[in-house]
Amino acid sequence: MKIIFTIVAVWVLVLIVAPILIKALRIYAKRAADFLKERAIEDFEVPLKDEDRGLYRKYYVKRLNDPTGKHDKCFHFVLDLTHDPFAMPAIKAYADACRGRYPILAKELESFRPSRVTK
Repeated sequence: MKIIFTIVAVWVLVLIVAPILIKALRIYAKRAADFLKERAIEDFEVPLKDEDRGLYRKYYVKRLNDPTGKHDKCFHFVLDLTHDPFAMPAIKAYADACRGRYPILAKELESFRPSRVTK
């Protein structure tokens, strides 16, 4: 009787539990790979000065009101309005560009002033 129970238990593990575990491990491995790909080590290494670099990943941005996840993989460009002397002219250009479609946004961008700007 003990041998039959052991054989049945092994078959239950092989036929039912193992496929579930394998599927879970595949999902986990894919998520882990995606996580590592998005946050690759080279993104955090800054061997050059900003003046010697072009466009590179520096920030992680997440949209707050995106229940469908449509914008999860979008590229975002971050402007440091407090420290970057080129940011406010860029904001002004964006306000000019969006004025026809988003007049309220354009007006708010033009009137926005960061707390301080250092050069």
